[in-house]
Amino acid sequence: MEYFWCLLGRCLNGTYVSVQPFHLLRHVNAQTFRYNERHGVDSDRFRSVLENPRGRRSTFAEVKG
Repeated sequence: MEYFWCLLGRCLNGTYVSVQPFHLLRHVNAQTFRYNERHGVDSDRFRSVLENPRGRRSTFAEVKG
């Protein structure tokens, strides 16, 4: 568990320098997916993303908050 939080902290401080609070959950979800799929190969992760849409597309207004 501590390793995941360490990776999340490095991601937020290194890649996403300034994270708005309303986007934080999306960044945590993305990092959780990467952590859970870390043992697979890139093609498996890509296939997993394409096979599991939530049944709708995200609009810019939804992403913007």
